[in-house]
Amino acid sequence: MESEKYADLLRKIIAHLEEDFSPEGKDRLAMMAQLRTLTINLRVSIDTWIQWFRNLALMASFSEDELAEMLIDLKDASLFLLHTDMKWTEVASKVPKREKVGMAGIA
Repeated sequence: MESEKYADLLRKIIAHLEEDFSPEGKDRLAMMAQLRTLTINLRVSIDTWIQWFRNLALMASFSEDELAEMLIDLKDASLFLLHTDMKWTEVASKVPKREKVGMAGIA
C-alpha cells in the first residue's frame, strides 16, 4: 500500500478508536468485538512494519537519527504490548479449565 494512502487509513482508524472505543455503555459481546477489532488493527500495523523492514531501499532512505527514533518508539510499543500480554496471560492462567464447547454449546 502506498505510504500516503496508508497514512490516511491510519488517521481514520485512530479517529474511530479515539471516539468510539471504550467499555462505557457496552455489553460483553460489544467489548469482545472491539477487542477483536483492536487486535486486527495491531496485526495490520505490524504486517506493514514487516513489509517496511523487507524493503531495503525504503529503510535506506531513513537517516540514522530517524532509525534511532524508530527503534526507541518500537521498543516502547513492544514492551507495552508484551507487558499487557503477560498481564492478561497470567490472569487467564488462573481461570479454571473448562471443557471446550462447540458452536452449538455441545462439547
